[in-house]
Amino acid sequence: MKRLLFVMMLCVGLAVLTGATLASAQEFNSGFQVYNLSSELATIVVSFYNQDGSVAASPGYTIDPNSSINLYPLDVADGFFGSVVIYSDRPVVAISNIMGIGSGYAINASYESSAEGADQVNLPLIMRNNPSARPISTWFNVQNAGTEDAEVQVDYYPLPGIGSPDTEYGTIKPGASATFDQATNSDLGTRFVGSAVISSTNGVPLVAAVNEERTTPSKWETLLSYRGFTEGSSTIAVPLIMANNGAGKYWTGIQIQNVGTLSTTITVSYGQNIGGTWNPAGPDVQADVGAGESMNVLNDNIIWSAGNRYLGSATVTSSNGQPLVAIVNEVGTRSDLYQGSCYSGFDLGSATSKVIAPLVMSCNPNCNRLYTGIQVMNVHDTISTTITVSFVPNAGYAAKTDEIMLDVGPGESANFLQNAGASLNWDGTRWIGSAVITSSGDVPIVAQVNETWKVIAPGDGERILTYNGFNVEP
Repeated sequence: MKRLLFVMMLCVGLAVLTGATLASAQEFNSGFQVYNLSSELATIVVSFYNQDGSVAASPGYTIDPNSSINLYPLDVADGFFGSVVIYSDRPVVAISNIMGIGSGYAINASYESSAEGADQVNLPLIMRNNPSARPISTWFNVQNAGTEDAEVQVDYYPLPGIGSPDTEYGTIKPGASATFDQATNSDLGTRFVGSAVISSTNGVPLVAAVNEERTTPSKWETLLSYRGFTEGSSTIAVPLIMANNGAGKYWTGIQIQNVGTLSTTITVSYGQNIGGTWNPAGPDVQADVGAGESMNVLNDNIIWSAGNRYLGSATVTSSNGQPLVAIVNEVGTRSDLYQGSCYSGFDLGSATSKVIAPLVMSCNPNCNRLYTGIQVMNVHDTISTTITVSFVPNAGYAAKTDEIMLDVGPGESANFLQNAGASLNWDGTRWIGSAVITSSGDVPIVAQVNETWKVIAPGDGERILTYNGFNVEP
């Protein structure tokens, strides 16, 4: 049986978060979209692991060939807090959406499943009380992907002058997870911004994922999530970079970690602007980023050019072949409410000409609510390609025609919106499904998906989620 690991916070119902020390105790719920990559019926078992290693539930399901199912609400008792392993007799991929509700606010995030673990996991962005005025802090779960107890060590690396280095330890049962909360770790200093390296000191494979959470009252509450990295690449593709984009004036911040053994110079180069005419003047460069350390690049309209809109992509490179990892935070303000989400940079060596997006939506449950947008990047260095998006409906929803974008150049990106009226496909009818994204000429591509509400009114909270598409062999 093949298996997928969900390592991050997984809560159902009125969770009291027993056994986890978190910065806040709001109510969380999760849901999965699981995609069957094969041409045969898939049978899956979803095992829910408590943090002590015991199994809370193991319901089973079937998934039609080359299709997906949505698991929400989850078949586990209210109050569950832990991790999940999805066992399948066919290859599958999955994402999870997390919904948090506190006193007068709502926060949301999304992340991807992991197929396997490693004895080192890298986290490029870790924070405590950053900034001090409206502090955001991280907490992360580490899951044991092996068959014996894992002995875990976490080393923290601050950016220059922003916090103190620290080391934490833990023991994790097979399949289970442990929580590390930076908001309660005073050894990191009053304010910490930097990175972390998680190591299994006894060689048991691990996976991890991070929540960036702000629960400041009023309009600033937000949740951003990303999966930890088990390997790096000297060249990274980031398909969506923004400045002053859309009604929310969205902009991005890139956090890049050197996961090699030597210092390196990191360069961020930007693709063509597909949302306007203005382009950044040149690449961002930072020298002497040490092993395990990170750098931050903010792409807002103050640092770039006030009032100019940019919608495009970027490529991150290391000067001396050191492996890198990166995450991108997307932030903005709509209806005077802070909005934020996060996705991971892509290893160019893993790029293929086919990408699966397990969850795509339009008008869900109505046209003022959830829809998706898919950003696809051509990561070839010399060849243009044609991008085709084929939509796969969940049971009970109508078929859709393919959408095509011609002549997407090297390092450039294309955007496909499922908002009502964005194309003839999206006519105001509710639709839930998935997408298969392909390129012509076997050109490698990567893609990420944003889920957001079309209308966000005062009091609605933070309503944007982002996940990475899954590269598979064509």
